[in-house]
Amino acid sequence: MTPPFKSSSVGAADHITVTINGVKYDVPTTFSEVSLNQYLREHLYLTGTKVTCREGGCGVCTVHVAYPDPTPDSKAIIQRSINSCLCPILSCDKWEITTVEGVGNQNNPHPIQTAMTDHYGTQCGYCTPGWVMSMYRYSTLMGFKTSTTLIL
Repeated sequence: MTPPFKSSSVGAADHITVTINGVKYDVPTTFSEVSLNQYLREHLYLTGTKVTCREGGCGVCTVHVAYPDPTPDSKAIIQRSINSCLCPILSCDKWEITTVEGVGNQNNPHPIQTAMTDHYGTQCGYCTPGWVMSMYRYSTLMGFKTSTTLIL
């Protein structure tokens, strides 16, 4: 397993650059068969983003992405939730990706995570990170200052 490289450690033609939870990484172009989900889990050890069906049906692998609009002369940034199991890591060049670890943690949970636990919004908990990320995307889309407005 090839370790992830911090930004600026390999040649420009040999990698793409992706920002994950605020940290820039250079991903070698040899990772052509690696999905975003595999990269997160197996190379960065961000295991909060789960994997189950590997075909985009269950949503446990949901992450939030922001990337430049590919339209010529556009300076817009597109934001959406995606299934990381279906996304090749090499398609993420210049993307900013937020995983459930980037949203919050046990010591500093996001309001969505707090509401999920306060209102018993989990079952076994395996798919909860995917739910949190979908709600996080919706809260950013709607421009809520705090996500408790969305949930309560």
